[in-house]
Amino acid sequence: MFRRTFNLIAIFGLVAGLSPVGFAHDSLRSGDALGAFRVTKIAGADEDGVSEGETLCYRCRYGSSPMVLAFVRSDSVDLKPTITALNELLSQHEDDRLRGLVAFYGDQADALRARAESLSSKVSDCAAPIVVTSDAAAGPANYRLPEDHDVTIVTAIDSQVVSVEHFDGSVDFDRVAASIKSAISES
Repeated sequence: MFRRTFNLIAIFGLVAGLSPVGFAHDSLRSGDALGAFRVTKIAGADEDGVSEGETLCYRCRYGSSPMVLAFVRSDSVDLKPTITALNELLSQHEDDRLRGLVAFYGDQADALRARAESLSSKVSDCAAPIVVTSDAAAGPANYRLPEDHDVTIVTAIDSQVVSVEHFDGSVDFDRVAASIKSAISES
């Protein structure tokens, strides 16, 4: 009886977004389902069939493809090296259908749009879309993105989180690339 009651409590806790011991997750974790979220495309991914200014769910569009999703909160990070590394990774894994995006989120939607446009003018050819999240202040609610990190990169495969990496100052994209390469090779 105790075991059955404990299992029911654990199931209800998981449905409510709680860990089995009853505490809320700080952010996404490996193994979590990757939820849908809406964005507005600002630039990049010229050949993806989505017009600049269009609002959609890229996560839905990407389906079960492997993904690298960069969520940018701070304007103090130089994203050009990250875009270059992301472009290279997407090119290397084109046959694996690897997809990616760079999503801005934060307090002021107009400022986010300006930052995204500024980034697009600094990088000539971004293979991933540069977007602004519709839930601008905190990013996608179901992702529980932290307020105390400049960049959070989520890698996923088959709509399930593989890793979540938080960065301040600069992005260690080699670590991100290693994570997604490992996940692709295991699938």
